[in-house]
Amino acid sequence: MRARTIPSLALDSYQRAARVVLSHHLITRTYPDRIALPLVRRWATELREDMLDLFGYRLEVTETTARLYPVLDRLDASRPARTTSDRVFDRRRYAFLALTLAALGRAGDQITLSELAVQVASDAGRVVGVDLDTERATDRDAFVDAVGWLSVRGAITLADGDAGGWAHNPDAGEALYDIDRSVVVALFRPPRALQHLRSTAHLLHSP
Repeated sequence: MRARTIPSLALDSYQRAARVVLSHHLITRTYPDRIALPLVRRWATELREDMLDLFGYRLEVTETTARLYPVLDRLDASRPARTTSDRVFDRRRYAFLALTLAALGRAGDQITLSELAVQVASDAGRVVGVDLDTERATDRDAFVDAVGWLSVRGAITLADGDAGGWAHNPDAGEALYDIDRSVVVALFRPPRALQHLRSTAHLLHSP
């Protein structure tokens, strides 16, 4: 265990880095704050070895992201995704989040919110039990919540406009986002090819 070989004067710094990694499985230049990534990068070698030795977790650290890949043997409802207003994600928001992330993986450097919604709506129409209708205010709100979750973590950055304005009236409002490819790649690492799945239930079963 590398922590045992760290000088006592530096141990507090290492412990803070370990707590950040275990609390936030994705760390970017802005999430959870601007201090976290430099701290984790400082202790990347020690953290990689200790996370693997102690928990069997794999830690990947780059210049722009740190991503912890835990070994999950059961579903855990104790740490749900939350909206920017701290509401717990429901099934629809989780579905929109996954589809939005997949759409960003195919996009260029920028994308408008309306373009992203069109792509997600198209993909949702091919999955049983998932539907995004931009004419419905509740669907727009759920979609914007998924986009907001990605924005907080730095996968996308608002360049112009207002997502809330689009959610209120998509004919009058619009938003333009810059896409951070490194964060999208760190987030979107599915163990199975999603294009071969026809329903969310297939995610829980072997082919």
